[in-house]
Amino acid sequence: MVNSFSLRGNRGIERAVTAVTRLCPPLTFGCAGNGLGRHPAVRLFGFKWRRLECVPHNRQSLSVDALCQGWDNGAAMNDSKKHPPFTRAASSASGRAKTKFLSALLLAASVSAAWADPYVGWAVGNHTNGYGTVMRTTDGGTNWTRQGAGQIADVNLYGVSAVDASTVWTVGDPHGGYASIYRTTDGGTNWVRKGSFTGIPHSELTELKKVFASSAAQAWAVGVGTILHTSDGGDSWTNQIPTGYESTAFQGIHSPDGVNVWATGGSNNGFATILKSGDAGLTWLRQTNGDVFKAQTLLGISAVDANSAWAVGGNPDGGYVVLHTGDGGSNWTRKYSLGLGDANEVSAVNTSTVWVACDSQILRSTDAGRHWDSPGSPPYTMGISAASSEEAWAVVNAETSKSGSILHTSDGGTNWTTQVPGETLAPLWTISIVNPPLRPRLSIFPLNATNGVLAIQVTGPTNHVYELQAASDCLATNWQPIWVATNLTGSVLYTNSQADSCNQQFYRARVAR
Repeated sequence: MVNSFSLRGNRGIERAVTAVTRLCPPLTFGCAGNGLGRHPAVRLFGFKWRRLECVPHNRQSLSVDALCQGWDNGAAMNDSKKHPPFTRAASSASGRAKTKFLSALLLAASVSAAWADPYVGWAVGNHTNGYGTVMRTTDGGTNWTRQGAGQIADVNLYGVSAVDASTVWTVGDPHGGYASIYRTTDGGTNWVRKGSFTGIPHSELTELKKVFASSAAQAWAVGVGTILHTSDGGDSWTNQIPTGYESTAFQGIHSPDGVNVWATGGSNNGFATILKSGDAGLTWLRQTNGDVFKAQTLLGISAVDANSAWAVGGNPDGGYVVLHTGDGGSNWTRKYSLGLGDANEVSAVNTSTVWVACDSQILRSTDAGRHWDSPGSPPYTMGISAASSEEAWAVVNAETSKSGSILHTSDGGTNWTTQVPGETLAPLWTISIVNPPLRPRLSIFPLNATNGVLAIQVTGPTNHVYELQAASDCLATNWQPIWVATNLTGSVLYTNSQADSCNQQFYRARVAR
């Protein structure tokens, strides 16, 4: 049986997706992940290993007598025979001289910042040039594109919630006598206003501050005296505000499952408001136990599940207010009290990891608030959306300079970079990144070992453009596009003219948009 193989990351392909192929005399080298060292080529070019899984396929191609495997903590992940982690050439049955062999490795490597994880996300802000600001990225923020021209009114947009790479909701100032609520189900190509003057309760609303959507059909939006809910994609809305909160300024809304819902807001009877519903908003109970009394207003809420949630805000005595509950809200504990101004938004990754955007800091904890990293940030960092303990995005509303910015970190907040979209940004309020990111699944297998021809197959989500590049030099620095496709599955035959001179071929692929 002749075998070749394809590889895929056991946690998805992280960072850039790089295919490295090598033409050379018989050689033994490792291709497994963590704990097994690095191949000399990896050390030479500075690539960074990730854990990989190699899935054997019965394709008639180059003869090899061992399969590369993925490993996790030193244990083979799929092949019960536990082949050694190397590939070497085999003699032909006719006794001809050994041919050069070709083997392929997928490496998740930080080759270039332009090849970051293809996270999809949206950021929203004030109106400029005649319509509200909606920015979209499909490559983790390397590039941002403005959307909504001719579709979104000339209003400020304050809240955004991305359900997936196609479905997003945003809310903001009223227009035409009722609140602005927009939804897209095609990634932002078309934005459709939802509701109507007669269909949205409290049409005299000055603005809607936040939105959270659990699906394309179900969403909540909050404002003063308002917790709007829809279960039919925004065609009809119900104000779920309980009695006694008709004048409370709500600014936070979140649901981890579409059933349990938290809403947070300003002072009611002398301290900040936290309401929780266990029936998708049909009934609400105020949560008052613990340190809720230490906050005057709560601007954001983020829940991991029905038990674990974080709420953030401020009080007149100064110091950020960061509250946490691990028991569904029966008790709230203040976890951070330093800093001047407000804690504006919160993004909880899991029960341990949480990020908080504050007026001049971005806080991060990976141990449920016992310890914090607190690097400085531009004034009025208003929104944050985190993908992991290492990667997060934040937006800035610099009212004094009438401009905004988008910040990104991939090292836990040690370093932040400003992502420039190529145009002057209006002040921004919130950001929503879809997690997990879009990651094309690649399979690579050789067709001919003697002349260096490869067939490279790229598969991934629909409605996106995929690009394959090859390095035209031996150091994998001069990358050139060789193939672009918009279809779900494509393949390309490619001969690297440098194979004879440097005995190496390098390929990488990404979601271009």
